[in-house]
Amino acid sequence: YDRMEIKDIVAYIKFIMNPHDMIALKRIANIPKKKLGEMAIKNITDYIMQESLKYGIISIKDIAAILKEYANNDGSRYKSGINKLVNDIQDIGAYVEVNPSPINVIDKILTVTDYKKYLEVTDKKNHGDRWSNVQELLRIASAHSDLQEFIECMTLTRDVVSDDENDNKLNAVKIMTMHGSKGLEFKVVI
Repeated sequence: YDRMEIKDIVAYIKFIMNPHDMIALKRIANIPKKKLGEMAIKNITDYIMQESLKYGIISIKDIAAILKEYANNDGSRYKSGINKLVNDIQDIGAYVEVNPSPINVIDKILTVTDYKKYLEVTDKKNHGDRWSNVQELLRIASAHSDLQEFIECMTLTRDVVSDDENDNKLNAVKIMTMHGSKGLEFKVVI
């Protein structure tokens, strides 16, 4: 679950489910490449946060409207990249409203972003292995009927796997939410 391609797809899902997730937006803003640099992405997310505080924005449609406004007001070379991002999140967001099945949503993300081509272009040597990881994610997604459940399962599984890997490396306090600890066996939960 710590592979780039898995994190990219999960970030799209997280952002569509929670448009206030600026960490996910920062990850997906330039995937596939939209000619948005780090500074442009920072300015975009800062602008969204500022506007959402003003208006209490809660939906993908609201975020898309803010991004369009930013692109038009900015008048910069980033306009086409921002418009591509808007089109992608609107397309995926509209699809999720109609068909929230995890496997179908992931398939839609892969189609809208042309993710296979993105992998081929960005990692000519290992794109086959990366695409195999995406196929495995699709297989895992097929076992879930609800997008929220799928994301929770991904998060909890990643936390448990990370904890198991780190148990031998680090003797320290581990912190997670009470929700994250539910159903897991720990010696002490505070």
